[in-house]
Amino acid sequence: MNTRLHTTLALAILGVTSVAQGGLVGTFDVATSNGYNESMSLTGVALPDGTYLWSGQITQNDFTTSGTFIGSPDAPGIASVVQVVNGSDDAMAFTIDFTMPLTNPVAENLAWESSVYASLTGLDVSLSALIADSIWHVDVAGEDTAALMPYPFELVVDGHGANTAYDEGSGVVSWADGEDLSIRLSFELSPGATVMFNGGFTTIPAPAGLAIVSGMLWMRRKRRH
Repeated sequence: MNTRLHTTLALAILGVTSVAQGGLVGTFDVATSNGYNESMSLTGVALPDGTYLWSGQITQNDFTTSGTFIGSPDAPGIASVVQVVNGSDDAMAFTIDFTMPLTNPVAENLAWESSVYASLTGLDVSLSALIADSIWHVDVAGEDTAALMPYPFELVVDGHGANTAYDEGSGVVSWADGEDLSIRLSFELSPGATVMFNGGFTTIPAPAGLAIVSGMLWMRRKRRH
């Protein structure tokens, strides 16, 4: 696994040591093709720069998934690391959602940028988009805003090792109302595979703290792409 990417976000989080418990609650939803469906409420930790930190993990006999998210409720933006391990004997489809609340909508069009980096490890393993879908989605106030790594995207490791892929996009979103921002990952993962996604979405100009975290992630991904 590409642990340097995970470490980058971890160090960015640890670099903000003075935190206070906040009241913003996000939801972390995981569903799989073998019938598992779970929704977790995560209480955000308020960081001094006005962003919030959420994290959650789900461990089952046949898979594990974990997510760490830093978001800005005052301007649509999020940085995330999501890891999934398929410990079963069969390919499994996953849908993973994280939703965070938004505040203070502005009646204007906002330029946005988004990117996602996938790192796949294992022995003869694959990661693929589901039919007629994209792996990475961002929804702002009910509007499907960003969709990256669209079908028929596929990432393969031949033999034992690792492989990576990157995608990015930009556009304009109208944020006049609406109460949340959500990211969704939908994909199929072969048995024995581990995948880690580093994803980001920000409006322009980005909140200062989120811009730093997202910038660290995106710069590292671009250097390794």
